[in-house]
Amino acid sequence: MKSMRKVIAVLLTIAMAFSLCSVVSFAATAEDVWQYGTYTSLGDSAVAGYGLPGWEKMKQEYAVWGEAAVDMDVRDTIAYLNSLAAADQALVEGTPEYAATFAVLKQQKLDELGDELANHWHATDYTRLHEVQGTYASLIAKAVGASEAEGTFHPYAQCAFRTEELLMVLDKNYKGDSKELVDISAGMSNGSFSYENLLELQSSELYPEAIRNSNLVTMSIGANDIYVPILGTIMADLVKLMVEQAAAQGEQITEEEAMADAAQAVAENDTEVFEQASEYADQVELGEATEAEQAEAVEALNDAGGDTGDVDTNDEASALQAIAALMAVISMKDPLYPAKIANLALKCEVNYRINYPKIVKRIFEINPNVTLVVPSYTLNYDGFGNLGGILKLVFGEMNLFVKLQPNHNGRYIPITLPDKDLRFVDNSHPDVPSHALIAETILKALPVQPAFSDVSNLSEEFKTAINWAVQEGVTNGTSPTTFSPNEKCTRAQIVTFLWRMADKPAPTQAAAFTDLTEDWYAEAVAWASENGVTTGTSADKFSPDQTCTRAQIVTFLYRYDQKFNPDAKSSVFGGTSFRDVSAGAYYGAPVAWAVKNGITNGISSVLFAPLQPCTRAQAVTFLYRYAAL
Repeated sequence: MKSMRKVIAVLLTIAMAFSLCSVVSFAATAEDVWQYGTYTSLGDSAVAGYGLPGWEKMKQEYAVWGEAAVDMDVRDTIAYLNSLAAADQALVEGTPEYAATFAVLKQQKLDELGDELANHWHATDYTRLHEVQGTYASLIAKAVGASEAEGTFHPYAQCAFRTEELLMVLDKNYKGDSKELVDISAGMSNGSFSYENLLELQSSELYPEAIRNSNLVTMSIGANDIYVPILGTIMADLVKLMVEQAAAQGEQITEEEAMADAAQAVAENDTEVFEQASEYADQVELGEATEAEQAEAVEALNDAGGDTGDVDTNDEASALQAIAALMAVISMKDPLYPAKIANLALKCEVNYRINYPKIVKRIFEINPNVTLVVPSYTLNYDGFGNLGGILKLVFGEMNLFVKLQPNHNGRYIPITLPDKDLRFVDNSHPDVPSHALIAETILKALPVQPAFSDVSNLSEEFKTAINWAVQEGVTNGTSPTTFSPNEKCTRAQIVTFLWRMADKPAPTQAAAFTDLTEDWYAEAVAWASENGVTTGTSADKFSPDQTCTRAQIVTFLYRYDQKFNPDAKSSVFGGTSFRDVSAGAYYGAPVAWAVKNGITNGISSVLFAPLQPCTRAQAVTFLYRYAAL
């Protein structure tokens, strides 16, 4: 019988050899999708493109120390060990302490590098990933007119990211719930980040700055919130079981030695241990299990071993299959073990439900005008037995939770992916066609680019403001093909635009004006009157069909700001340099406020033209500039 230490290495290497999954969504291209221009992608390995043809090329291209590229195995091993060295104690009960486990191997690798280490080691190499062609994020970027090369596409998904890590890089005041679990997650992702890296990344403001400058964000995060603790717990429990069985066979080994053997196999890409995985069932006693149960365990282990070839490449074996196999073995000794794992998964879901809303809230704090698309979690649950059932239940609850979040004025868009049509590289990471399908699904949920034929001669600022107004539902144009930018706006139209921009708040009562003859603006005027945005043209008249002047729209905006901006009343404004705006006019303070805040520059350096009619293009530009404050 082969050494029990080798057997342990076989099983643990299977589980440790794969980066953690993230269960996400994918998309394709659309000719008429809105041209957002700037886009940030957030998530984990499935979003980043793990398993796609461009993944290894991207890693080789960007994984450099200083000016020299280094051997990937050595780089990943050292990053892995450094991230785990700080994991003194995991929060999840039963997860072993890792620091001492890898000390010997780490020192061995450091000795191999010798004097070269100081010139090559840079922790910041692990602070971000780059675009992988073929991911749904890459396809969406092309469709919406964003480019990494031009700095308008930010592919910031990270392998093994959980809600804790993402919240850390978004909020400089949040230092995480568990440094230890962060480091364990990082180690299992081959050192893409560590707790120290996250603090450095947090201080750099890289993620908030990207979101602040983006019109579109997609995000899939949370799968690893469940997966990391389950993986750590099952591995730790298996080690204990194997150590017990080794002792029963007269071989004394410690948990640290067992883990070190597995780490050595990973570091050396020892493919022999994979070839021996299928033989494992013949070398371990499965207790009082029936023949059928033993056969099931053998089949699970065979599936986990598979024809791997190399631990750093994608193959038939998957991390989840390995975990299912390990779980099956432990369950032979403890029939209640699946219940223990299910209970752990539910506890982890509670933590996820705490962090996820904080992330969404933080994103909209950074950029209130961003569109945030969140695709559902999906996975190939077949063949995982009890583990698959547990994950399917928990992910289903998480998907429902995502859909129930506030819609943030329609800017938060949850997407349900067509699970039955998706295929995976290793049961957890989408393949190329599935990424395309995810992209297509997301793009179909985004607004269509308007094809107005009468805006081509306008300035870029007018075009941007018109696109924003249509996208935000402020106006749809005067027809499917025309916006009528030079058409004069009525008072009813202006107030309705502002009401829609405010997300159509309901008034508590009807307005007292007697000349509101159309239903389409009655609610907007009642709301504006109730909140002091307008006082009408007299005590009982609003004059809805009267042309709105430039002075009036600026006054409407000023009063709106005074009512709904908590800091507005503390601001003091002087006069303006406009010859046609007297300080005593009802629009004097509003015009001065608008100039100070960049909402208007007048029609020249000395004229504002307060009585000039406000055109549709001017109206939406005033609103767009205000919304961007």
